[in-house]
Amino acid sequence: MLIKDDSCIAEQTILRYQSNNIPNLMGSDWYGILLRSPEGETTIDTYFDVSSVDNSLILDFANQCVTYNFLQNGVGDTFCYQDSHFFVYPIRKTNRGYIVFFLFFRKDSAFPAHDIAWYTTYAKTAYQRVLLENELVQVQNYNNILLENSECAIVVVDKKYCVLSSNPTGATLFGSEKLNIEAFLEPSALLNAIQDVLVGGKKRCLLQICHVSEGKFPKRSLFSTSISPLPTSKGVISAVIIQATDITNINMDNRIADRRHYYKDTVNIFRSFLNNVRSSIMNIKGCAELLGSGNDQPAENGKLIEYILGETDQVEKACTDFDAFQAVTQDGEYEKSDLNKVLRNCMTIIHRKSGIRQVEMHLHTRNDSLSVTANSGDLYMAFLTLMEDMLNLIQCSGAIDISAEVDSQQGIVKTEIRCKYDGEDPRLQNAIDVLVPDIIEKYEGEIRVGKVTDKSILCTICIPAC
Repeated sequence: MLIKDDSCIAEQTILRYQSNNIPNLMGSDWYGILLRSPEGETTIDTYFDVSSVDNSLILDFANQCVTYNFLQNGVGDTFCYQDSHFFVYPIRKTNRGYIVFFLFFRKDSAFPAHDIAWYTTYAKTAYQRVLLENELVQVQNYNNILLENSECAIVVVDKKYCVLSSNPTGATLFGSEKLNIEAFLEPSALLNAIQDVLVGGKKRCLLQICHVSEGKFPKRSLFSTSISPLPTSKGVISAVIIQATDITNINMDNRIADRRHYYKDTVNIFRSFLNNVRSSIMNIKGCAELLGSGNDQPAENGKLIEYILGETDQVEKACTDFDAFQAVTQDGEYEKSDLNKVLRNCMTIIHRKSGIRQVEMHLHTRNDSLSVTANSGDLYMAFLTLMEDMLNLIQCSGAIDISAEVDSQQGIVKTEIRCKYDGEDPRLQNAIDVLVPDIIEKYEGEIRVGKVTDKSILCTICIPAC
């Protein structure tokens, strides 16, 4: 027992005696629980009167015949007082020095020895039961406090995937009655791990599983999960304990750093290549312009030179587009960023990522200046991630339209991103990577995502303007 507690609730003890027929066993006319103080004062805690006995007789007997030293010895005994019969059985001594004892009273006949022997056995067993129940209460309270205050999700699941027990976080994540498998991006990994533990009896760990929350704005979260066997008293494993820890925010900085590193590596790989291409293109363009400046060139050559100049411009534009990748890796000002530039570069990158898909992309900005209170590096990560999630909904053809404007009354820059797609749209695909809202909320912004039609999603992002 964590904390010493050998107390009982007197009224419940009396009721238990009645339900177990102890009064009939002892043939009592009166019985109850009494207290003796260290100063010698006796009080009646609770009692049951069978034959209209005067309580003053009980107290007179206790004060005259039952000594403090007798009660301290902890051994029961019978007494005769004023032609009446008493049986006294000490229960326990409290921390404050009070002694609790049971007293049985008979008017006309003594207590049979065999009944006293049976009662003594019962009393010892009942006291051990009280101690066990008190220990179980402490353990239950201890577990409940741990479960309720734990940031981890904890559930107990049986072989039929019914939730037998859970803390509030566990019920939200895994379900309160049946294991909510549909909430996980790859449910087979979790189910296979549970089956392995039920069959093999050994703990399993899943370093990373993805959960998608319910609601108007589904969010993806990452959890580190351990699954442990819960055996019965005979060692049979009929259930498992699942404990999941949210590691989304722990990995957030690393995920942002990894994404920046990815774009930085891309820039480093192609930088020297682009420099060589640009140098060659400039030379070709310069030569074509010199050839075209002559007055004696045939008309056919003029058309050819015009074509060469047009193609070199296209190559130069492609090289310029690649500068958008380099912009993502630059550290911007923490308190001020040009959202116009961020959106243009993000659209350029997403257009390059679209591959052979036919994706129309449009950017409409209603203000020349869209300065927001945020770091441009974080904005790139948020908008790129959001646009990539939308791009993944497009299989063959679709459109991504972006509009942004300043709301001077509210002091915000409002950006709307609408995606029209032709791909499949299960619920999980609509969930936006949790990285996006975390970044937006970091700068006291707000994000809303919702369906416009069955094949159209609208995302609205509001960020404080500078």
